[in-house]
Amino acid sequence: MTWDSTLNFNSIYLCGILLLLLTSIPQAIEAGAGLGGVVVSFMLIGLGIGGIKSSVAPFTGTHSVNSPFNDQSLITIDLQSRSIARKWEIYLNSLEWGTCHRGS
Repeated sequence: MTWDSTLNFNSIYLCGILLLLLTSIPQAIEAGAGLGGVVVSFMLIGLGIGGIKSSVAPFTGTHSVNSPFNDQSLITIDLQSRSIARKWEIYLNSLEWGTCHRGS
């Protein structure tokens, strides 16, 4: 079931990529298919990526090995600390960038 949905959403994603490629050709742009092709291809790409992301996580979760080292509470704590550290990193880097690149 999950494998089939992953393949289906992957084909939708591929169709979006092909549509974006074909509507970026100069002849297609001159014919007026540029903007419509970009809009529809972005929607197909978004739908495909969203479907793949939503089906890959359960697919990998069903194939994980139950071991004593696979403790969900430790994983959750580790992910929370990484998330907090990443937010501080972004904040401090943007603060540093703002002080170094202030307007003249």
